[in-house]
Parts: sequence; C-alpha cells; structure tokens
Amino acid sequence: MVNRLLTVITFSIFLFIITACGDSAKLVDNYEMQDNPYPDEDVRLVPEFTPYGTVPPESIQTPMPAQTSPSTPSPTSRPENIIAGTNNFTADGVQLTVVNSPTYADIGIQGNYVRVLTNEQTGLFCASTMTEIVPPLSGWVRQNEDGLSHILVEGNRWGVADADGNVIVPFISDVSFSMNYGRGVVRQNDKWGAIDFAGNIYVPLEFDNAGRFFSEGLLNVARSDGEALKWGFVDIYGQEIIPFIYEEANPFAHGFARVMYDGKMGLINMAGEVIIPFKYIDVMPLLCGTAVFSVGEDWRERKIGIVDLSDGRLIVPPIYSMGPSSDFQCEYFSRQFFFDGLAALERDRKWGYVNMQGEEVIPFIYEFASDFHNGLSIVGNGNEMAIINTYGEMVIPFGEYHYINFLSDGLASVLVDSGRTDSRGFRELTYGVIEIATGSEIVPPIYSEIIQRDDGFAAQYGGRKDGRWGLLDEIGREIIPPMYTYLGVFMDGFALASVGGERMLYSTGELTSYMLPVGGQWLLIDRENNVAATFEFAAMQRVSNNLLAFSEYISYSVNPHMPEDRRVQSGEWGFIQIG
Repeated sequence: MVNRLLTVITFSIFLFIITACGDSAKLVDNYEMQDNPYPDEDVRLVPEFTPYGTVPPESIQTPMPAQTSPSTPSPTSRPENIIAGTNNFTADGVQLTVVNSPTYADIGIQGNYVRVLTNEQTGLFCASTMTEIVPPLSGWVRQNEDGLSHILVEGNRWGVADADGNVIVPFISDVSFSMNYGRGVVRQNDKWGAIDFAGNIYVPLEFDNAGRFFSEGLLNVARSDGEALKWGFVDIYGQEIIPFIYEEANPFAHGFARVMYDGKMGLINMAGEVIIPFKYIDVMPLLCGTAVFSVGEDWRERKIGIVDLSDGRLIVPPIYSMGPSSDFQCEYFSRQFFFDGLAALERDRKWGYVNMQGEEVIPFIYEFASDFHNGLSIVGNGNEMAIINTYGEMVIPFGEYHYINFLSDGLASVLVDSGRTDSRGFRELTYGVIEIATGSEIVPPIYSEIIQRDDGFAAQYGGRKDGRWGLLDEIGREIIPPMYTYLGVFMDGFALASVGGERMLYSTGELTSYMLPVGGQWLLIDRENNVAATFEFAAMQRVSNNLLAFSEYISYSVNPHMPEDRRVQSGEWGFIQIG
C-alpha cells in the first residue's frame, strides 16, 4: 500500500518519542505472540542454570536417554559462555517421551518441519511423524512451497528431495530454486533454464538471466544482444510467448506484467499487448482495475498517481508524494490499494483520502493515516491517535490515546499515559483494550504490553505486567496471572511457559531471528494454570501440538562493546513427544 513505508517510518519515529518520554513498551505483532511471545524486559545475566518454581509433589522423574551422537560436543569441549541445564524432566498428568536425544547444534522450525544442523550439515525433522526424514547430508535444507519436496544444496549445487528424503531432482543447479507449475528455474555455467521433477529440461539452458519462478504459467527470461540484456517471456515448455524486446521484465500478476522499454515502465497483458504506455518511472497494476504510477526523474520530487487499466484514463493526478521513500518500490504497495473504496495518500506532508474517482473525500490534515478496515481507519497527529469512519467523522477522538491498534471483533488495543513516572523519572505508558463502537474499556490499561491471541478460549489477550506474561479472557479477567517470563500458545490443552532466565537473540538460519528464552525453569501448564510437567533444560521451543524441542545447554557470544548483547551460537537440541 502507498502509505506502508511512511507508516513504518512515522511509527518508528513515534515509538522513539514514546521511548524518550515514557516506558519503552515494545509492540509485538500477532505472529510473534503466537510463536515467540517474549516479554520486553531488561536482560538479566545468568551465569549458570538455576531452577525456579515448584516440582509437582506426585510427579515421576524421567531420566533422559544417554547421548550417542559422536558429533555432540563433550562437556569439556563446550564453549566458555554457556547456560547449562540437566537431562531431567518430571511429568504429572501428561505423558512425555524423548523421541530424539539432543544431538543437533541448531534448529529452525518451518511449520511441520524442523531444519536441523549437525557437523555443519543440515537435514529435516518431521513434526507429524517425529522422524528425521532428510538426514544431515547437505549445506542447506528447507521445505519447498509444494509441501512435499525439499530444496537441498551440496557444495554449490541445488536439487530436490521428496517427503521421504529421496533425491528426485539431481544436484544440477548452482542457484536455489522452487518448483511451481511442475517446473524449477535452474542455472548451469551461467546459463538459465527450467527442469521438471525428473530433471528433464523443458526450458533450454540458453538464457543469460531469468526470473526465479513461473508466474501465471510464464517465465521472464533474458538474452544478451551483445550490448545489453533483452527480456521476454516463455511458457513451461520453453516456447517464446512474448518477444525479447524489453530492458526489464517482471513476473505476471493478475494478467499484467511491469516491463521497461526505452528507459520507461509500462504494463503489458499476457498477449504482449501494451496496456499502459511506456512513460512512467514505475507502474504497478492493482486489483481494482487500476494501476498506480510514479513520475519525476528526481526522487526527491517524485509523485504518484492512478490510471484506469481499461483505457489508460487518468483517475488520480500525480500530485501526491510517496513520503520519505527514496524510490518507488512496488513491494511496498498493496495490490488492493483502495480499502473500503478509499486510498490513503500524502500531499504537502499531510495525509488524507481519495476515492476511486480521484476525489479528495477526507481532507489532508493528518500526520499519519492508515488504510480503512471495516469502515474505520486510524489517523494520527503529534503523539496522539484517533479513529475515523469513511465520512471522516471521529469515532474515537484525539486526546485519549497515544497509540491505537485494531484487533478483531470490533476491538482495539490502546496506549495511555498512566499518570505515573518510573524510577528513572519517565512517564509510564500502559496498554489496555477498548470496544471501538462504544469506547468502553474491555481490558484496563495496566499492562506494559498486550496482544490479541486465540488458542481455544475464544478471544484471548496475552498481557505482560511487571515483566511477566499472563492471559486474560474476552472481558479482561485474568485467567492466568502475569507470572511467566514466556507464555506460549495453548495447544491440545497445554502451553509451554518459563519462569526466570533471560532472553538472547536467536537466528535460525532461515532468515528469521527472535528472542529465545534461555535458563530459568521450564513448565508445561494446563488452562487452569496447573503444572503438568517441569523441565530442567537450558532452552525449549514448541514445535507442534505434540512435539517440544529442548536443548541441554546453550552457548552464546558476548559483544565486548555491549556486554548486554548476548546471542545464541549453538546448543544440543532434541525432541520430546507430548502424549
């Protein structure tokens, strides 16, 4: 969406202002809450594992099977900076079984699969079958988009394995690739083409560049004319569909492709017909039969407008700026663009809304404006936010909240000034939940963070107060009091939780990083907050409904310039079955 990049930057500045004058409450999105709901608290340095909490009185102690992997470091060879646990856990009312002893130095959860690392070789562990379906045999393994095959790399060559770990496409490509439309785009000796699952070549390896996947049955490929690359499109059989005449060609989306000719961007359809002429700096088709374009050679003066895809008619003139973005980047724009018939745009450093006829229907008077959702939008001025309807009328006025975020079911989380100051003399800002239609309070603003979540209780909220997580019901009652360093999502009646310990940055090698709780006392609790199991591990993660990942120790690095910056390096990971 047009305002996405400005929203991110404006909101970052807004958070900086809040941090400077109040409690630096961290906003966590729904994804992080579901998978990694870690509290934003000061890191406490824990030199060694220390158990917390109480072991259930009638629990049965279950020893961990002995380690057998020769690749696992011995205690004497472990790095100096470690947080260590033991190999014991206790269970009361739930059956736990070790299905894989701690042999993996690193793991990365990918839905039903877990990427595992041993001796710098990666494999795949399947959560549903609880077996290692691809043994650690390559430098990289990941689940493919079709859910069945996996991409592997052996040295600098990539291939595909099936769900049982059998290599079905040989290691022939020197770039990573995905399979769609039964084809995978590959490169050999600097030439590009495409193969099927059997390794048969369907698009000859004769092109000098190519897109990374087929889109709507076509692939953008390029040939060199001796001076520059010329782009065109071929189908899944390698037949030329659109001639090689373009200086740039992007994949098709919703029947249109962005292409460049004579230094300008335009749009073509799948028959190669020019729909939007080549006269723009950039252009992108939208879902509502229109296209957004940008003009102006100097990025500092660049403007955007909107045209009709059917006839090229100008709908919104190019008088609106893109905010602080230095370039037109189409990935920042929603292909819907118009929400509830209105688009948020910026003009003269103020935000407002235009309709699909190009009329300014809500004046440009706001410093921040979001897209409409179910007839409502969040706008901001200064360090305050409000909610308006599609007529521009105030639903929640300015002056009440520093921050507003839409939840589901007509609710919103809000940030307020508590009227108190902390030990540093800064104002304390706290979160609550309101019903938008009435403005009535659902959850009192007493939490330093609050996130909507749904794990079987109807509408739930995970709230953090005084550095601890708890759980609230749909009317704000505390089901579980804020007492946990980490409180995971309930699956099959149980949630993984921890008390004490600290958090460290953990990068899984899957282009994702998050704060992993380490040390402390790990627990498996039920919905009544009864402890069903305790674990004396250094770190744990919930993989699926019936599978836990655990590590007996965690090694970490310390930034000499920032001692509080501690990052997980490796561990000894294994898996435990629940039930």
